[in-house]
Amino acid sequence: MRVASIGLVVLLACAAAPDLEDRSLVGMSQDQLRAELGEPASVDSMTKTVEHIFGPVETLWSEMEMGDTLTTWTYLAPAGRKELYFVGESDEVAGEFYWYADESKNPVF
Repeated sequence: MRVASIGLVVLLACAAAPDLEDRSLVGMSQDQLRAELGEPASVDSMTKTVEHIFGPVETLWSEMEMGDTLTTWTYLAPAGRKELYFVGESDEVAGEFYWYADESKNPVF
């Protein structure tokens, strides 16, 4: 019976996983994200030291000042991963991008 209850918990957790592919999280705070989605799978940051960058953060990057920091939170989803971007000291999502596990669905930058 113990194995059956563990399996049920796992099944319910997977069924309750949020659909991050089509959902916009722009404007949400880091506290709201943690409350709703938990901790991100990874957190990375980079400092603007060059004028141009290619990829999903191009627009945000062009609006940033030299020396500003771009922090990326990554959440895993069944069909890929959602990257959330924070600029400088702001704790609100400024941009987002969904990367598909099936790379043929991703745009070419």
